[in-house]
Amino acid sequence: MKKIIVVINFLMVLLAAASTSAQILPILPAPNHQTDHDAMVNGKVTVAGSSEGLPGIVAILSRVESGLDDVPVSYAISNSTGDFMLTGQSGVTYRVTYEYPVAGFSGASGNPSAPLTVIAGANDLEDLVLTRNENTITNCNVSATQATNWTGNIEVAKAQSVNGAVLNSVSVFYSAAVINPKFEITAGPESQTIYSKLDIGASIAIAGPSNRPRLLLETAKSFAGGFEDERITLAPDQKLTYYDISSGHTLNSLLSPAPASYTGTGDVSFSVKADALTSTTSTSGNASFVLTTDAAAGVCLTYTYASNPLPVKLASFSAKAVETENNQLVAVEWATATETNSDYFEIERSIDAKNWDLIGNKAAAAESDQLKRYYFQDNSPVAGKSYYRLKMVDLDGSFAYSRIVSTSLTEDGAVLTIYPNPVAEEVFIQAPQSGSYKNVSIFNSNGHVVYTSPIVSADKGIDVKNLASGIYYVQTTKTDGKVQSKKILVNR
Repeated sequence: MKKIIVVINFLMVLLAAASTSAQILPILPAPNHQTDHDAMVNGKVTVAGSSEGLPGIVAILSRVESGLDDVPVSYAISNSTGDFMLTGQSGVTYRVTYEYPVAGFSGASGNPSAPLTVIAGANDLEDLVLTRNENTITNCNVSATQATNWTGNIEVAKAQSVNGAVLNSVSVFYSAAVINPKFEITAGPESQTIYSKLDIGASIAIAGPSNRPRLLLETAKSFAGGFEDERITLAPDQKLTYYDISSGHTLNSLLSPAPASYTGTGDVSFSVKADALTSTTSTSGNASFVLTTDAAAGVCLTYTYASNPLPVKLASFSAKAVETENNQLVAVEWATATETNSDYFEIERSIDAKNWDLIGNKAAAAESDQLKRYYFQDNSPVAGKSYYRLKMVDLDGSFAYSRIVSTSLTEDGAVLTIYPNPVAEEVFIQAPQSGSYKNVSIFNSNGHVVYTSPIVSADKGIDVKNLASGIYYVQTTKTDGKVQSKKILVNR
């Protein structure tokens, strides 16, 4: 990784010595940066009706303050597979919000997320599932995260209407995220330094074909403000260190009518230039700082048509484990809101979400403007966790994939059943081979244990009358250490 060393000293070199005096931490930036982050919050952005993750979406991890606005702590941009990672401190309660192209998507499930108290190490979020807006197609791409300064291009595929729909407009969504893994600032040896302004980040310039549109995204974290209690004061030779500094920014631009360079086949090319951005105001130039600045940029194109441009609009898709009297199976169900020139569906299964096997097919409706429901039964499911997706094939042979869904069976092929769900008073657990289970616990949405017992029994229910209404997670632990978790809704 390329390291950038910036020296503010009017020709003085970076001081190697560091004072052992205590740090004087300013009001700004947001808290959680004075010690290295030990919690990673991992998430993914997906689209209902697609198997692909969505790149270029900005995720923001904010500390939850009782009675106050949430305080942003960490920013990230989803990568080419829709994945992202935010960082925070273990034991702190956070909430995640997202910025995405609203021209193309709505009804985001999980924005904002439920509050979560993170632990050291990896913490997994539920996927952010975006729903495609009527009569739109959105394509996105993102650059790699690179050490500034850098230049490059982002290629975004042009949308293709298969129904001859008339194109009305194109909306361009720009995103950028900047990460500074570590930042050190050191005062000179002769006098104290007072910063009334210190902003750390990057400037990302993105230009479309023929500079249309042409925008500048400046994203930075403010470390000092003009007010007296927001200033950073360093004694001579004092060094302050901050960790995991990040920032993010998004902008939108509407092109109507759509330029010719955005239509037809191929890609739309956007040129990108990312430069480190540091802005300071201080009482003395006799200070220095060291930092590494990494930046990434994303572009999404939303094409809006006068009518539906896609042959199949998937309304829902699910896979659920079901226990019968003699065996276990997985019920795969989906529904389409509209179909045009659709031929058939192929049902595919995977154990790693990478390598897929064809397990069945269903004929499509060809032409429909009403809700159509489909059902497929996997009579030979695999033990453990498995993944399912649809391949939606048109009459001309073209096809698209649905989003990926998953379900879990126990290692012996049996299903862990928790009922009723939703529950008001008492929940029961039907665990196959109940003697192989050693513990059951219930966690609230913040990850706190609200019930635990060494007994897992189908005959003895768990009293939940004293739990507040909301989402909880029932977790069972087997004697071999394997854990299963099911979500329940307490509702009265």
